[in-house]
Parts: sequence; structure tokens; C-alpha cells
Amino acid sequence: GLEVVNRRMDKMQNTDKKWGEIFVTSLFMGLVATFCGYIITPPIVNAIIGFREGVAGWAVGFSGILTLITSALLMLLFTNISRKNESVKWLESFALPLSMLLSMGMAIVYTIMLGGSLA
Repeated sequence: GLEVVNRRMDKMQNTDKKWGEIFVTSLFMGLVATFCGYIITPPIVNAIIGFREGVAGWAVGFSGILTLITSALLMLLFTNISRKNESVKWLESFALPLSMLLSMGMAIVYTIMLGGSLA
């Protein structure tokens, strides 16, 4: 199964570079969309149920969405700074890990602010 897919992807990438790039990019975007759906859908469903049933603490589920947005904004900020300022060109290599670490810290802050428990 997987070996056949790998051979076909290699063949596609070797014959037409542009379509190979498009194909790999679309696979990656599908993977990202899958994980985004996993992060975004439960808080929305919980909020609807919480509103309907009057459950306290429904907003805690939104910490995942806030963390996702924070991570994207930090990544954008770090890459823009590194591209505009030659003296901090090194920041481009560390943009992803820095945005992940800072976002994890902000996830704790968001959870506490929204009334959640870290336990």
C-alpha cells in the first residue's frame, strides 16, 4: 500500500517538478486542516451545549483556539522581523520553536484566565 504511493509520488516529482510541489503541499495542507478541525470543533460544540444547558466553564475549550491564533501571529511576527532586519537573520531559524514555546506558555495563561484547571 504505502510503497505504491511512495513510488507514484517519486515518479510524479521527477517527471513534473511543479505538480510534485503542488501535490506535496496539498497533502500537507490536508494534514494541517485535519488537526485544525480537531482543535477548533470541540470548543464550538461544547460552547453550544454549555449555552443550552447553562454549564459553567464552557469558555475553557477556547484556550486551544486562542493558542493556535497566538502561535500563528508569533510565527508571522518572528519571520517578518528576521526578513526585514539583517542583524537578526538568525531568528528565522528559531521562529517555529520560539512560537511553539511561547504559545504553550500562553495556553497556560489562557486556561487560567478562562477559569480552567491545569490539573
